[in-house]
Parts: sequence; C-alpha cells; structure tokens
Amino acid sequence: MERLGLISFEANLNKNKMIFHQNQGRALQLEGLENARNKVTVGFKCEPLTKIELAQEAHQCGLTLSEYVETLISLRHTQEVEDSSQLKNANENIQLLEKEVFSLETDLDMHKTQLSFYEEDPIMLQLFESYAGQIFNYRTPEGALKTLRIEQVMDIFTILINSFIPQRQ
Repeated sequence: MERLGLISFEANLNKNKMIFHQNQGRALQLEGLENARNKVTVGFKCEPLTKIELAQEAHQCGLTLSEYVETLISLRHTQEVEDSSQLKNANENIQLLEKEVFSLETDLDMHKTQLSFYEEDPIMLQLFESYAGQIFNYRTPEGALKTLRIEQVMDIFTILINSFIPQRQ
C-alpha cells in the first residue's frame, strides 16, 4: 500500500479494471472513465489555509476554484517536460561549449608554439639580454624613421623584421 495524503490506495489491475479503495472501505469505480465524455468530479481534503490560498490565486487569475485546481492538475507534468527540455538544451549547449573550448585550447597551443618561435629562440633571447633598455633607431619598409627602447623580446623582433627592406620588382 502506498500512502497518498489522507487516503491510501490499493490498485487491483485484474482484467484491466482499476479499483481504488479508501481507508473508509468504499471502492472508487474507475472502469469506463477513460471513455467518459463529460468531466468528472474529484474530491479531496486539504488544509483550510491551502483552500484559501488556492481560492485567492484562482480569483487573481479570473478563474473559479474548480477551474484553477483543474488547470494546476492538468499542468502537473508540463513542468517536468519543460525541465526535461531545458535540461536537454542545456546539455546540448554544454557540449557545444566544450567543443568550442577544445577548439580554442587547440588554437591557443598553436599560437603558443608560433609565439615561442621568436620569443624563446636562443638567439633572440641573447640579443634581448645584450640590448635590453637600449634605444634603437630603425626605418620601416615604408621609409619612416622610428625609435624603440628594447623592453621585451618582441622589440628585438620588431627591429630585425623592419631592418629588411623588401625589394620591389
């Protein structure tokens, strides 16, 4: 037996007939209800405060208490479906984000490798150590005169790359 509020139910599923018994011993005949065309009455007991709250909520919605409770009952599985749908969407978003993170991490590793080509090159590091803090003048390929203080390895690279003037053909 399963306890549901003040009423305990026992299901007898023989021959597709469901008969529920209340504590008082009266049987609820549910056979044929699945084919019923009209609405049926469902009675239940609740605390007085619960009924007052439900009545106030119904009034705010412009419904009768009966209509409001019927709506609540009919929507009882809707939230589960919405939650399930939202969970599925969230999982799909997580998977997309994980793929994006993986792609970004792969790009980052590639950029670190490319950056290390000149930032960690022994010759570049030796030049940086030798000339750190010094000021150099150089010309850009366009012919503009620039001044640069060596403060990081990238400055050595900038001077070196700009010291080669492309030949025009």
